[in-house]
Amino acid sequence: MEHTIKLFLKLGNEENILDLFENGTIYMNTIEYFRKVEVGSYEATSMKEFRE
Repeated sequence: MEHTIKLFLKLGNEENILDLFENGTIYMNTIEYFRKVEVGSYEATSMKEFRE
């Protein structure tokens, strides 16, 4: 299976955004981190209940 990134949105403080723009440096959490956040979030729980 091949995945293609369609959009990249990065939020952060001005210093880190300028570093990204000027040097290509990216500070990010892992995919696993976001999976855990989504599972524990109210929105993810609400959407699961909505689909059932």
